Amino acid sequence: MTLSPRRCALSLMLFGILLAGPALLAQEPAMRITGSAIVEPLLQAMIDAAGVGQALHSETTGSRTGLTLLCNGDSALSSSTQSISEEQIKACADNDIALAEFTLGHHILAVVTHPANAEFINCLNEAQMADIFAPSAAGNNTRWDQVVAAAPEGLALTVYVPEALTAEYSLLDTLVSGDGLRDDALFTRDAVAAIAGQPGAIGVATVEDVQGQHILALNTADSEGCRAPSAATVENGLYPAAGQLLLYANVAFVNEPGVNELLSLIASEDAAEVVTTAGFTSVTEAVATENQERLRAALQGESALLATGDYFIPEGLGGALRIGGSGVEYEFVNATNASLQAMSPGLTVTITQKGAPAAFRELCGGALDLVFSGRTISAEELAACADSNIESYTMALGSRALVLLANENSAAPACLTAAQLGDIWRAESTGAIMRWSDVDPNFADEALTLFAPEPGSLQTDMLLAASAAGLTGRLDIELDDDPLYRAAATANVPGALTFMSWEEYGRVQENGQEHIRLLPLDAGAGCVSPSFASIRDGSWPLTQTTRLTANRSRLTLPAVQSFLWHMSSEENLSAWESAGFVGVRLSSLNSLQASLVSVFDEAAIAALERMGDEADDSEDAEEAASG
Repeated sequence: MTLSPRRCALSLMLFGILLAGPALLAQEPAMRITGSAIVEPLLQAMIDAAGVGQALHSETTGSRTGLTLLCNGDSALSSSTQSISEEQIKACADNDIALAEFTLGHHILAVVTHPANAEFINCLNEAQMADIFAPSAAGNNTRWDQVVAAAPEGLALTVYVPEALTAEYSLLDTLVSGDGLRDDALFTRDAVAAIAGQPGAIGVATVEDVQGQHILALNTADSEGCRAPSAATVENGLYPAAGQLLLYANVAFVNEPGVNELLSLIASEDAAEVVTTAGFTSVTEAVATENQERLRAALQGESALLATGDYFIPEGLGGALRIGGSGVEYEFVNATNASLQAMSPGLTVTITQKGAPAAFRELCGGALDLVFSGRTISAEELAACADSNIESYTMALGSRALVLLANENSAAPACLTAAQLGDIWRAESTGAIMRWSDVDPNFADEALTLFAPEPGSLQTDMLLAASAAGLTGRLDIELDDDPLYRAAATANVPGALTFMSWEEYGRVQENGQEHIRLLPLDAGAGCVSPSFASIRDGSWPLTQTTRLTANRSRLTLPAVQSFLWHMSSEENLSAWESAGFVGVRLSSLNSLQASLVSVFDEAAIAALERMGDEADDSEDAEEAASG
């Protein structure tokens, strides 16, 4: 049995630390990397892949010490398994050090068991994890039927755990109560091999080492049900058995030789292969895009750090808040308001959904504080605001997207135009466009079968708005709100077509649905396929970006600030997910909160300037009157 590359690197590195001791801290700060022993093997693999080993010197000091050295100006980069603390952020600020944060990958632990056990266990809750791995389980829980009622009577429970002093052991220890793990467990470096010939055996290993095995989902207080290990569930805070692998950079060094090449690799598509080869899990496309955006900001000398905790919703919050906008945004705004008012019942919020034109008129007339809509305020509307001495502020909050799914073997074309999409779904097509050849004579003569959500769904509204104005939807379609059903029906019916949100399509993929294909669209700029990138940059035609437009002077009010802060908080993540926003995770909400802090500060400064101007005007008027 051989050690994995990651364990070999960790063992050698820890041995080096014992020999070197404090001498590590005496290195010159230029192009010096400090930080976590757990991140070091991955970081070194990235340094090698970038070809900058001669330009960078990496040392293992521990996450906390490494970040302290970074904020003291004693290193250019620092790796960490924990987010930088408020205290360390302040230390960096005190030393005029701007930081950029990058997510290198994930260290994810998976619980695996013998394939035969799939008959009675596929998910473990917190109590069952403790019954299997906690110190108190030693000598007490030796059979599966003591842990899972449905298990075969008398089936022996054989528990394997990682070797002590490994990162995997530490991760598992954090999941169960007590100091350490059960002392009658068997240590192994290869859980898959250990359990292969033992029905009833269970163990843990990194998720990259157990592909193809029977992996158990985990159900914890934060997971909202059973969750399998993956980059997506970890980034959304839904899978607890994982460690983050972070790198912080002093922005002053990002253009230096070695540092620039390393960060460019981290923000590139090539990073994923380096991460998986090193034995870790690569980030999702959404986080990869965030790494790219943070690098662009850092190269311009801007801090690219996630910072929260700069605003607190006041106890006993009261006052009134007036919100308007389009009907598409109502569900999200209302859900946000409901959860906020559960904490702050003294706040009065009025929400109207008269559409964007009416909402912008009311905003510019001083009757609304906030507008949520799918478009920016127009030049004419801005002029109306100016006439009323109202300055508006607009920010993009996120995007929703629909995808079109066709039968894999369908006569559906390789690409549809926006006009053809409108012809298929418009009400006037009921009973008229019944075959693909009715859409275009060049298409095959095959029956066209349409599956859609029930009338009034957010997805239907988005489709009709994107394909043509004023559509009400055709009547001769098969209706079902379950996207898994619609995907399966489309797969089973030649010539079928359906649509769903990007998030729902992700569920279809997780369900393993076969015999379907995504249908590209041409809205005038050529055929575009749906992807996270095309949704993010707006090139996918069925993308709708939600924008917040505010009366800037109202951004100083606690009621307005509290609503926006709660909207972008971890507690409101479920509202974002339910509304179908693409790529929204805890990290992106943290970024939004960091932006709001700047927005609030700018509004306060502008208010003070207005007060100063008004005082000057008043003083000038008094002098003129007295003169």
